[in-house]
Amino acid sequence: NMQPCMGIILVVLETRKKRRQIVVFSPDYPPLLGGIASYSHGIAHGFSKEYDVTVLAKQMKGASTFDASQPYRTIRIVNVPVLRELISTIVLVWLLSTKRVDAIYNCVWFPYAILSFLAHVVFRVPYFIAAHGADIIDDTLTMRRRIKTAFLPLKRPTLTHAQCMFPVSGFTKEVLRRMGVSSDRIVVVSGGVDHRRFHPNADSASITSRYQLENRNVLLTVARLDGHKGHKDVLHAMHTTIIPQFPHVIYVIVGDGPERESLELLTDQLHLRDNVIFTGRVSEAVLPAWYARCDVFVMPGVALPGRTDLIEGFGLSFLEANACGKPVVGARFGGVESAVLDGETGRLVESGDRRDLAGTICHLLSDKDYSARLGAKGRQRIVETLTWEHVAGRVMAHMEASLELRSSASQEPLS
Repeated sequence: NMQPCMGIILVVLETRKKRRQIVVFSPDYPPLLGGIASYSHGIAHGFSKEYDVTVLAKQMKGASTFDASQPYRTIRIVNVPVLRELISTIVLVWLLSTKRVDAIYNCVWFPYAILSFLAHVVFRVPYFIAAHGADIIDDTLTMRRRIKTAFLPLKRPTLTHAQCMFPVSGFTKEVLRRMGVSSDRIVVVSGGVDHRRFHPNADSASITSRYQLENRNVLLTVARLDGHKGHKDVLHAMHTTIIPQFPHVIYVIVGDGPERESLELLTDQLHLRDNVIFTGRVSEAVLPAWYARCDVFVMPGVALPGRTDLIEGFGLSFLEANACGKPVVGARFGGVESAVLDGETGRLVESGDRRDLAGTICHLLSDKDYSARLGAKGRQRIVETLTWEHVAGRVMAHMEASLELRSSASQEPLS
């Protein structure tokens, strides 16, 4: 009797037919490194469990290899300013005209959420926007941010017409509220981490041997070398307090950026060359090993006067370190308090307080049991609530509720 089999096939076909078609827009996307790129990939990958996903991202070296390994389609746009936005518009119009697109998810608001707003006006397609921190704040400190200010007349309608906005922290939520976004359209959903890639047993033997880290205490910062990340405060804490108590400590700085020259100069001025390693950028394959090898991850953010473009909206690297079972040290700055649970997964210090920072690090280096408990709790938190599957699941749940509410409203009879 083929009837039961046919019934199962029809159910499967019906389920597939009903999978929502979602377009994900992101200006930062792998193989580009960085927090927003990691967020964009994690969200897209999580969405693909339930949705048919098409990612629109910039073309770059290594993109074809990366894209081939993903369970969804990625359309790469030539990375030339103005031409990039023009082609993105053409591709989006083509997708909306030829396929059923249920929603657009923007991993940041500028510039592609503006296209989503215009698509909403013309095609009535709903859209959603994630918000991280500095990306949502306006200033004229860089050329890109000056260009953004030219679109300020479109910013408010773009934000307020989004079905829902997903800030990654309470800090970013308050920024959105001050911009006039209604609280009932804001849902805080933090970033996540790939707990299978970042784990306590990542093999660190090769870097331990290469950098002669045997029997050394290791402090680690993984971040772009920008002034607000707090590298200088760690160097000063090393000089005044940490090295006198732990002479064999090594501070490993992973990453590159505009502050590298000044950080190396400060390292020389403080006579720390034997205790500091600058690795530059490292490959994605090697990164988990650094987290696994360190004793404490530290990134004590500081506010720089007038630099609203340099604000820590969350801090995915705290989660990556926690996923590897390591205690983390951050500062009460921006959205870091959403990433680091003080006394549970790590410690928070007062931003800019080098004495507080030095004392906290020394405590973690001296009390191995306490550090291990913080690291274990951090790993547990990741596995239970902050994998990308969890994060994308929470976003999808709110998206579904919003889309269903919208659908119901559109079907109500006119009075």
